[in-house]
Amino acid sequence: MIAPYVTYLRGLPELQFRDANAQEKARLEELVMQGMPAEWVPLLQNAAADGESECGEFVLYGLSRICDENLDYIPGANVLPLGLFTIASWSDGDAVCIDLHDGSVWSCPHELLGDETVITLYEDGAFTELPFDAENVRRVSHCMADSIAEFVQSLRDEAFDEE
Repeated sequence: MIAPYVTYLRGLPELQFRDANAQEKARLEELVMQGMPAEWVPLLQNAAADGESECGEFVLYGLSRICDENLDYIPGANVLPLGLFTIASWSDGDAVCIDLHDGSVWSCPHELLGDETVITLYEDGAFTELPFDAENVRRVSHCMADSIAEFVQSLRDEAFDEE
């Protein structure tokens, strides 16, 4: 599922790749324990890049930043237990996540996902608090692509407008 993204990253000239170090390998194992598919480990180990790459309106993450976003996630909320794996962000900070259940790609608004207890949203002229759960995170988020391959093709085509 993540292979098209890793292939795309490896084609970016501004990212310098290397083998994952021991700390990154340990962090990948921690990600597997939290829900990341184990078959992603070899692919991500080969995507070890320091930093990130700007691509239009996106900041695309290499391995170190992917680990940071999915394990440290401060400030913000951890969406990995809800089945969303962060791989990038919009330039304004909204997370770009792969749905681990169906492979779709979502834009998750950082201003609504500030903690892991409630989602505060303004609708119909009033503030509403929703429980922080998978259904509500998807409710306030936007599905950008039905698959990671479609997401990568849209990156190549520069077909995204920030939602």
